Amino acid sequence: MQIIKLTDLEKENILEAFPEGVVIFDLETTGLSALINNILEIGAIKVTPEGLTTFKTLVNPEVEIPASNTAIHGITGDMVKDSPKIKEVLPKFMNFVGDLPLVAHNAQFDLGFITYDLHMLGLPFGNSDVYCTIRLSRLVFKDFPSHRLGNLAKQLNIPLERAHRAEDDAFVCLKVLAQGFIKAAKNKKSILKGSYLFNLQDFKNMEKFVLKDFHKPILRAIENNDILRIKYLGGSKKNKFRPIRPVGLLPLPQGHVLYAHCLESNLYKFYYLNKITDCQQATEKDHKLWESLS
Repeated sequence: MQIIKLTDLEKENILEAFPEGVVIFDLETTGLSALINNILEIGAIKVTPEGLTTFKTLVNPEVEIPASNTAIHGITGDMVKDSPKIKEVLPKFMNFVGDLPLVAHNAQFDLGFITYDLHMLGLPFGNSDVYCTIRLSRLVFKDFPSHRLGNLAKQLNIPLERAHRAEDDAFVCLKVLAQGFIKAAKNKKSILKGSYLFNLQDFKNMEKFVLKDFHKPILRAIENNDILRIKYLGGSKKNKFRPIRPVGLLPLPQGHVLYAHCLESNLYKFYYLNKITDCQQATEKDHKLWESLS
């Protein structure tokens, strides 16, 4: 079991940035799409002037866990079959958070799941500001070859006992936050500003969390790890079809987004769903391009 503790200097720097406290958390899920997948585990660490407290639980997702996901985090159906469901867990987690700021690594991914389930369960969103340690690490540790959580743990000598388990990843995120603030002590305010994403209240005015029939080909492509062509209103190929491999769907305050591998640029990009005007099957040329990139 991970020993969760901070040095006096780490705690001092965190509380200088967040005087009332902060909650650092991580999720494990059944997939990468908040609009169609489910939360499997929540791990969180609250840092306040009074000390450190934790929140951790497995969650029964009420669906079968894909073997490809179990291979990543090690969570099986037998492990969660007697665990509480998200309708029981999420109110307790939001009560644990209160209105304190939230921090996660790639926070828009984790908050996509949280906000979607809050909406579906009719729960209040709270008033937490949300910060991302990927953004922070890119600002502070510019010379690091990668800003993935596991790589940051190695670069900063942070012990990581069980990668891709929620509490352990939350602990690494906490230490990255602390070490980032220490390294950038003179620029802490600007680093904090650069790490900010949104406030949970920003989600209250977004479009309904409902997918249209038009998006079904995208859902099938995600499920089957397949490719397709989309026509998009923005970018260099405006209103022209482009081949992509959809990875996940996330709700954001600006609207739902598709996270996908653009085959032509070989980059991972976000596409707003309301700007996708058409979908069609991938061509033989597209499949050959995908094979060359695999």
